[in-house]
Amino acid sequence: MLFDTPFLSRCRNQTASASELYSYVQQQYCYSRHFTRYLNALLSNIRSDCDRSALTHNLFDEMGVN
Repeated sequence: MLFDTPFLSRCRNQTASASELYSYVQQQYCYSRHFTRYLNALLSNIRSDCDRSALTHNLFDEMGVN
């Protein structure tokens, strides 16, 4: 399970090293900075109208459009 990873366990126990946390923050920054691009790429390849609608709603939510 995602929540049972060694890294997250160390974070919960406050034993994660500064370098681990720094690496995690760097990765999350890149991911979150380009998240809307990832959604757009997915949208361009989805055939299901239902799935496309759900992702479009997510994209608008990420952009602050409700």
